[in-house]
Amino acid sequence: MNKFFTAAAVILLVTASSFGAAGNQQFQETNKVTLYHENDNGVPTYVSGEFRTKIAKGFESAAALDYFNEYGSFYKMNNPAEELSFGKIEVDRIGMSHLRVQQQYDGLKVIGGDMTVHFTNDGILKTVNGTYTPIKELDTKPDITSSLAISRAQDDLLVDFGEGTPGDAELVVFPWEKETYLCWRFFIFSDVPMGRWEYLIDAHTGDIVFKANRIMNAEAVGSGTGVMGVFYNHIDTWDNGSTFEMIDYTRRANNDIHGHGGLMGASSVIRTYLATTSLPGTVATDADNSWSGTTISPAVDGHMYSALFYDWVLREFGRNSYNDNGATMNTSVNYSAEGDNNAYWNGSQIVIWSWGTGWRSLAGCPDVIAHEWGHAITETTSGLVYQLESGALNESFSDMIGAAFEWAHDTIDTPDWQMGENGRLTGEGFRDMEDPHSKGDPDTYGTGDPYWIDVVGCSPSYWNDYCGVHTNSSVGNKWYSLLSDGGIHNGVTVNGLNYDTAMQIAFRANAYYWNSGTNYHEAAIGTISAAHDLDPSGNWEWEVAQAWNAVGVSTPTPSIVFSFPSGIPKTTSPGIEETFDVVVSGSLGGVPVSGTGQIYISVNGRVYQGQAMTETTPNNYTATLPARECGDVMEFYFSAELTDPNILIYDASSSNPYKAIPATGVFTIFEDDFESDMGWTISGGAWGRGIPSGGGGEYGNPDPTTGTVGPNVMGYNLSGDYANSMPEYHVTSPAIDCSTIGASSLTFWRWLGVEQPAYDHAYIRVSTNGSSWTTVWENEQTIADDSWTEHTIDISAIADGESTVYVRFTMGTTDGGWRYCGWNIDDVRISGTQCQTSAAMEIVETSLPDWTEGMLINQQLTATNGNGVLTWSDKNGDLSGSGLTMSSTGLLEGVVPSAQMVSFTAMVIDESPDTAEQAYTF
Repeated sequence: MNKFFTAAAVILLVTASSFGAAGNQQFQETNKVTLYHENDNGVPTYVSGEFRTKIAKGFESAAALDYFNEYGSFYKMNNPAEELSFGKIEVDRIGMSHLRVQQQYDGLKVIGGDMTVHFTNDGILKTVNGTYTPIKELDTKPDITSSLAISRAQDDLLVDFGEGTPGDAELVVFPWEKETYLCWRFFIFSDVPMGRWEYLIDAHTGDIVFKANRIMNAEAVGSGTGVMGVFYNHIDTWDNGSTFEMIDYTRRANNDIHGHGGLMGASSVIRTYLATTSLPGTVATDADNSWSGTTISPAVDGHMYSALFYDWVLREFGRNSYNDNGATMNTSVNYSAEGDNNAYWNGSQIVIWSWGTGWRSLAGCPDVIAHEWGHAITETTSGLVYQLESGALNESFSDMIGAAFEWAHDTIDTPDWQMGENGRLTGEGFRDMEDPHSKGDPDTYGTGDPYWIDVVGCSPSYWNDYCGVHTNSSVGNKWYSLLSDGGIHNGVTVNGLNYDTAMQIAFRANAYYWNSGTNYHEAAIGTISAAHDLDPSGNWEWEVAQAWNAVGVSTPTPSIVFSFPSGIPKTTSPGIEETFDVVVSGSLGGVPVSGTGQIYISVNGRVYQGQAMTETTPNNYTATLPARECGDVMEFYFSAELTDPNILIYDASSSNPYKAIPATGVFTIFEDDFESDMGWTISGGAWGRGIPSGGGGEYGNPDPTTGTVGPNVMGYNLSGDYANSMPEYHVTSPAIDCSTIGASSLTFWRWLGVEQPAYDHAYIRVSTNGSSWTTVWENEQTIADDSWTEHTIDISAIADGESTVYVRFTMGTTDGGWRYCGWNIDDVRISGTQCQTSAAMEIVETSLPDWTEGMLINQQLTATNGNGVLTWSDKNGDLSGSGLTMSSTGLLEGVVPSAQMVSFTAMVIDESPDTAEQAYTF
């Protein structure tokens, strides 16, 4: 079962028990979520909304970590900073940024645990999608070596397929069929049959948990003639001085002699081989650069179509070769070691087999060549795993890009919806994207279609086509043909967008929204998001959704969404109204009714009062929060009307509203950088304040060698690792007065090494009396920091309004085994909001004494009712040339050289920020 909700569904269905876990019901209802999807375990796989206001480029990882720190509990995360690794950031052609995130456990990669965080072109964190698998306690100490695991796999491969050469093994965490394994993962490469065998071997028992052949297959300036008799008068080749080689150097950025506009690097080429029984074979050659003949014509097509594919992908999608980094593109044709009439991508090149009776070489099929390069693109983008529904999507995307390539090159080959039709002498393709049933393939998702391969309970293997990846792919194929050409299917009408627009959407979804484990429902949402990126009007979204509905993949219903360009206020200035912008826009084809925007406000828990927002332009509003005083709490939510059907759509609700409080600012009321003794107490053990030595690291990493602010830190054993078999030892802050703040938080810098909690422990606790303690953080897995990282923990439920608050860091208990470096802490801060009700800030000195020519003036200005640090200035710069200066601390000093009247205006600003001014003439 897959569950998804728009903002409307979230509000309308919360009482219907249609959600997963109760905690996630709260997430679905949260005022920031506009589109939501979860898996059967109640873990979000797709969340869209506005979660972070504008950020500076380069801080995407920090913004993503903030998101997961705030919402990680809904994903069943314990410590996002330890469970996630942030990878590369890709900026697309419309300016959006996409950050890849990898799940890890005890520092090990979790197979299938990958997500993407998407930012709008102005830096707003908009969407998070992908797969996170909650992992219960797992022993990450292997009982067998990697060499033993490889030996076990080689013996297994030898039974059915022959010998192979293994690659390096990696220790990973592998969630598989409702269990979680510690595994050695590696690939074994075999020649006959050609194989790129992936093995996952249980690192405790040595059992084979999973194996699969990761080769992805389909059922494919000289002149020359291709397989279908097409004559090419321009084939880019290389004259080596004695013969011509089928190597194209002209797609390089520094060698664009023919105007191809390529961006390959100085070492990249497009190269075509003639293979027989081994790969890659020998580079195709010709004496006179006129390429023809039965043996050579597959090379002509393979070379030409690969070069044209490179040009097309660069031109249409801005992608520089299949890896977007200008990789060499190698093609081998006429390979005969394994049979005939097939083609595949093997992880480094595409391979076209020889052909048998009734066939031609599949190199003569432009859709087959593009199909195989499509697999290469998928491997370097979403990484769709070649099994179950993700494998069907992998195959389907390759069919889509193969068809789109063929349609885009209609002067070379007659385009159609058949796949590989040039391969058979009869002209019959092996898949029909427009009419899958004609080939015994499904055109509708699920077991209601007689040709659908049921993936529920299916264990992927070589023998069952990894649960029907070449069969179930036709559901995606039918979706693509409908989105391209339009039509009516299963009673659903789709207005076609043309093959090129449909391909832009599918390509973008695969590049940025799909991940290794994406299924059909998640793929649908990814294409909807891609369509919205490319066409914010919602028209493309609607047709994308209709096409999925037509093939039986349900999608969210039309709706409207609310956005807040300047953010939603959490605080307001006491006694002053607060205004902010609200934009209402359509989603999935929904159309908002202009002028219907409302804001509902409750003050101090009283009944909500609705009022119309001020519409500045159609569906663009200004909302107003009333002027309130310190101590008041405002709760609010929004609504607008959807056209057809005419229903109200809400953003937030009375049960889960936005909140704002009058406040004069956020203040730090306690800070300690450990450069001096501020009164922390130590219960025992090796806690100490000082300069860390950089020692330790029996396991994990050693201590740092300095703090973040100054050289000192507070650490457990500044000289090395913590001890084995020790009890809890604490370091406790002095009493901190939090009586004047709200929304209190603890912020600190951390460098920590500790083994997983099955063995060793680290804690952070908070108390209001020094005797009963609440744990606000503990290690949920092994932590091995190798740099300082800043962390913030919400302690408002414990500390707000309390006059005595203590913070405690604990090391221990530990077992008798591995030792790590333990706690290193620096720059500890307690912060929160304050609302000052005292009189306005005033400058005390209303006049200044007369002065004497040539004598030193030294006058300190002061102010009352200021908050925090006061900063002074000569507001208008009138002291320039007078001989006097005003310092930032309010000191007026200097010597006036001659008798004159001096006039200037002193200005002071505090941290609220409030200002005060005083004019002087003396």
